[in-house]
Amino acid sequence: MFPFKFWNKGAENTKGVVYQYKSIFVKERSDSFMNSSRLIRNTNTRLPILFCLDVSASMAIRRNKAAPPSIDLLNEAVKQLLNQLRDELPMAEVAFLTFSEREVDYLSFQSLSDLIDLEFHVVPENGTSLAHAVMESIEKIKEERRELERLMVENYAPFLIIVTDGDEGDTKQSDIKQAQETLYAHTCSRSDVIIPFIIGVGEDVSLDKLKGYSRGFEEGTFRLKNSAQVQAFRAIFKIVGDSIGSSVDLNADRDSFLNRLGGRVREEIGKAELSEQIRDMWEHFVGGEATGDDA
Repeated sequence: MFPFKFWNKGAENTKGVVYQYKSIFVKERSDSFMNSSRLIRNTNTRLPILFCLDVSASMAIRRNKAAPPSIDLLNEAVKQLLNQLRDELPMAEVAFLTFSEREVDYLSFQSLSDLIDLEFHVVPENGTSLAHAVMESIEKIKEERRELERLMVENYAPFLIIVTDGDEGDTKQSDIKQAQETLYAHTCSRSDVIIPFIIGVGEDVSLDKLKGYSRGFEEGTFRLKNSAQVQAFRAIFKIVGDSIGSSVDLNADRDSFLNRLGGRVREEIGKAELSEQIRDMWEHFVGGEATGDDA
């Protein structure tokens, strides 16, 4: 387990309290403690969602003149998804773990009603240790579920949303195998399930490795590169949000839960309002790649 740093509390104003961390800027409601999802009296069923986000220096590189750097796409897409969840799924609670060569920051689970705004920033490190970040994310989800159990609060199946643009930091195959097998075991579990969405951005991401992390839920693997990134990012995060919303209805039937959720993902892709140009770019979407003309 790694030591987490403490937030430095910023100035409070009528719009909320601002906190600045190494890779995260966040604004929360000034009265968030009194309205927090942590309060015991709030016994509503929760929907935990953990974002595991790559903030290594390569995320700031502009690889294509027509597209912004990956970190900008990441910020836009995460905010879009949070707004969607806030409007449609008031039971959702979110946490954020950022990583590069090692973990960088962790913002623990909180109600979306407490979160006003946030933004992610890159850090100087270039390496991307995805395996380590996945293991830490799994542990944080398990801790949250134990806390909810302690409070006697039921929860829907939690989601783990991973965004990365590289894998050069994972030098030990044993670490990769352990992380992939651990996540696969949770994906297949009836009582301790975790549903992964794995989103790779850029030319350096190994599609085979990404699929290794979503082996139990292949519909949750996406890879984007080059000029398709801008529109594809928005579309994928909209599909992720719609799929998370669908999961609330599917949780009652755990035996066929992932199969039915995978079908919902495919349905959302079919309904996605994508331009003809983007459709032509994609060789395949679920478990596949989004590529640009210069790919």
